[in-house]
Amino acid sequence: MLPVLIQFGETLKLHTYGLMIFLGFIVGLNLAQRYARQIGEDDELIGDMGFWLLAWGLVGARVLFIMVNWSTYSSDPLKIFKIWEGGLVFYGGFIGAFGYFLWAVNKYKMNPWLTGDILIPSLALGHAFGRLGCFAAGCCWGKPIDHQLGANFPAGTEPLIGSGRPTGSLAYQGMQANGEIPLDEGGGLLEHTPDLHPVQLYESFGELSLFFILVLWRYRKAFHGQIFLAWLMLYPLLRSVVETFRGDKARGVDLVFGLSTSQLISVLVAAFALIAIVWTMRTRRESETSATENTT
Repeated sequence: MLPVLIQFGETLKLHTYGLMIFLGFIVGLNLAQRYARQIGEDDELIGDMGFWLLAWGLVGARVLFIMVNWSTYSSDPLKIFKIWEGGLVFYGGFIGAFGYFLWAVNKYKMNPWLTGDILIPSLALGHAFGRLGCFAAGCCWGKPIDHQLGANFPAGTEPLIGSGRPTGSLAYQGMQANGEIPLDEGGGLLEHTPDLHPVQLYESFGELSLFFILVLWRYRKAFHGQIFLAWLMLYPLLRSVVETFRGDKARGVDLVFGLSTSQLISVLVAAFALIAIVWTMRTRRESETSATENTT
């Protein structure tokens, strides 16, 4: 794969993962602002929120990863700041961003449900870009698969542009540390991982599909918040399925009833969304009934 896109020397590097996150953020935010203008909302405010949502999302993603892997960081606290070595959890990012979202909509007197509908398709699109970056870096890798669709990650890859010491994929480094790299015919370690489920591509395709579904759906939505809640129901399902093919153990596995950290959070998120949907529909029915009675 291609962890580093451009490299000059040992310090000046453009990581593919970082570039894909940046592109996903820019494209997603632009689309959110465009939709806000279409429906008469403040697109500049949406833009300002977008940058802070990204910042708090990165903080939350890092914090949750550190919490799950505290035994690794407690002995070497400086590793907490070495983000380039990997270590972000999407749900942690969502929690961090959601906390800021709640504060912002209250401060600026915004309709939280409508604002959520504006932003959530862009989150799905940005995450699709991010998972492509994961695939390039070799993080969040899958379980071994004996199939031609499997992907292997090399021990080291030259940058596309420039020169420097080859950069190893996170999948190879992680599997090597766990003793999961097979031996070659000469008794040495293979120069690449076994063929693995390309789970990063599974999730990227899934989130891209959700993006198109949500964009089409919001022009036919029945109430504000329906698109936001739809993603809260659909993404946990997607993530729970993808998790069954994941091979990296640092994300936290077998926490409760054999569920991973992300699967456990998925259950909680989906439950919240279901309760919110039922409550919203019940409230709408009561309002419609009350309006009908007042008319008659």
